[in-house]
Amino acid sequence: MPIDEKLMQLCSFKLKELSERFLIAIKERIQSIDEDDIDMGFSFSFEAKELLNLWQEVIELANYFSIPQTEILEHHDGAYLKATFVNSSENSIAKRHVSIRSNARVEISHEFFIKLNDISIRIERKEDTFHAFVRRL
Repeated sequence: MPIDEKLMQLCSFKLKELSERFLIAIKERIQSIDEDDIDMGFSFSFEAKELLNLWQEVIELANYFSIPQTEILEHHDGAYLKATFVNSSENSIAKRHVSIRSNARVEISHEFFIKLNDISIRIERKEDTFHAFVRRL
């Protein structure tokens, strides 16, 4: 069944909104980072409670993702399925990684990437705190 065009546009709009709001929240911090640290890669944590609900809606609970990669892997404790779900918009990419192990254990992680000029920003959420890794491309 084809994806409704309105759903795709809504998800794309929300992703762009999240990207813009994160850039507002961390732009000053990025500008204060030394150029050498940006070249090597720099990580920091920050709180943005006003973005938690939008993060959940756009990254964790979103209904529209493409599935560019799936793998069945063998591990010492059995086989598991590994799938990556992706949603992208202009300068941002949301990824959901899902692993289903043979013992029925499911692991889900999320990443959000933003490109700002020649700088790549990866954002992950740990409870109520966001962790960012900034590096020049």
